[in-house]
Amino acid sequence: MQFPFSETAAGLDKMVRSRLADKVSSSFFQAILDLKPHGEHDGHEHLYLLHKLDILDKHKLLIPTGDFTTLSREILVQQIPDFPMGITNCSFSQNYRDVVWKISPMSRAQRRAAKVPASGISEQIIDVPIDIVFTIPSSRRSVLPTLRELADITRTTIEIMRSA
Repeated sequence: MQFPFSETAAGLDKMVRSRLADKVSSSFFQAILDLKPHGEHDGHEHLYLLHKLDILDKHKLLIPTGDFTTLSREILVQQIPDFPMGITNCSFSQNYRDVVWKISPMSRAQRRAAKVPASGISEQIIDVPIDIVFTIPSSRRSVLPTLRELADITRTTIEIMRSA
């Protein structure tokens, strides 16, 4: 038996019936409908997220990644006082540890004055807040709070189904 999910509220009744929940009992059938496991705005967001994570993982691994959206110039300036003012496109590289940025081209004299190494690469270990997230279609969700929420809703759903 599979837990029924529907993309739309209108299709939920049919999906729940196709999973034979109505054959268990009318209260069981109604309990599942009341959980609203569908993807529309009034559906149960966490149950639907659990479904989306499940089907996503069937086709590729669900891999937590570093989320640098909390990275700001202000945070970096606290640790790197001479962090460039003209920063654009600040991001983490694919190994999730290097911070890179683009600055306007400099003349040789400007590079010397700024003490930019000949390689153009400066290295410094810094401490920046990074969230570990699941990147799923249309959202990024912090791993630990999301796993806690999904575990809680799974327990609650099982209790509802048992009592029905």
